[in-house]
Amino acid sequence: MSLVYMKRSYPGIENVVEADKEDMCLFLMRKLWSHHRETYFHSVRVSALCAKLFDLYGISREKQETLLRSALLHDIGKLQIDKALLDKRGLLSKEEWNMLKGHCRNGTGILKAERLKDFVDMEIILYHHENLDGSGYYGLKQGNLSLGVKIIRVADSYDAMIHPRVYSRAKSADEIFDELQRLSGVHYDGDVVDALYQLNRLVKKLESQEATS
Repeated sequence: MSLVYMKRSYPGIENVVEADKEDMCLFLMRKLWSHHRETYFHSVRVSALCAKLFDLYGISREKQETLLRSALLHDIGKLQIDKALLDKRGLLSKEEWNMLKGHCRNGTGILKAERLKDFVDMEIILYHHENLDGSGYYGLKQGNLSLGVKIIRVADSYDAMIHPRVYSRAKSADEIFDELQRLSGVHYDGDVVDALYQLNRLVKKLESQEATS
């Protein structure tokens, strides 16, 4: 029985189907929580940051739902990478690096297996480590990257740098924006970097006002 037939024959069934898919997203995130807490919290923060950027870009709520699920699940492929490798300090071997890079393709495989590929933006899952100059994981360049991919590329990098990792210290916001701006047009979309910078300034201003009120 096709989904189209079910929706026509049983009004309201789409709500059950949608809820079932949301439950599967939560199930995958619970698995990520158990597998690697750092990646779980990173994914949640990136999704929250993307939500603010999507608002700034005026992306519709309907489109945002798909993009935010994608941002939340962008690193779900790390479920298939050994925790010891995710937590390894120091330089990775070529084999280890290739395994780590494989989390993007792993993610698309997981989402296809769970029948979620039409519920997310698969380009975000696969291409969130692409650079404008083609030096990313799969060599795609600026003209082949969607706005959603460009936004999550910046948000992903910002969050990775502002929080400590086992292999690197946390950087200040000033240090991060120096790097993001230096690599604008090379790795990152300059407009997205500027949007994040303005958002960061707004948050600081509001925090300052709250502190003095």
